[in-house]
Amino acid sequence: MALFSLQLGEDEKVLTIIRKHWVTFLSVLLRFFIILAVLVSFYCFFPDNSWKLIVVFVLGGLDLGFLLYKLIVWHLGNVVVTNQRIIDINQQSLNKRVIVETLIGDITEVLFFKEGIFQKLFRMGTLVIEIKGGGKIIGFCAKDPKRLAGEINKLKYRDEQSGSKLEKIS
Repeated sequence: MALFSLQLGEDEKVLTIIRKHWVTFLSVLLRFFIILAVLVSFYCFFPDNSWKLIVVFVLGGLDLGFLLYKLIVWHLGNVVVTNQRIIDINQQSLNKRVIVETLIGDITEVLFFKEGIFQKLFRMGTLVIEIKGGGKIIGFCAKDPKRLAGEINKLKYRDEQSGSKLEKIS
């Protein structure tokens, strides 16, 4: 059984999956290595004790488990763009997932922004998709948000054109 499966319609195809940029996981990795360095320092500088090795292994195992937990949660949160809809999967923990989906025709505006030198340096930014009724789908720290916004706007334009053709026929 998969952790996540997506049910697609008959003519629906996945065009892209917008994932968080790898740089956003660096803070978790940094925290992991700092705790690991503290544990190694504890092992090296404190006098020999029969419990010292057990404490280091237990705390190191907890640290590694926390890293794997954060990696899974980070990896499963993404935005899926198909030719008919956009699905925002916000993975908050292993057993809590918030999914927001909208049809391409319900998109009112697509915009992106980059804040600061850090996001410009790594070519990442925040992608915001506004939906009819006041909702928003937000892709935090997406790679190349300008290109993604352009692609979604093209999908929106194609959907509007095909919708207007259908109205003229009927």
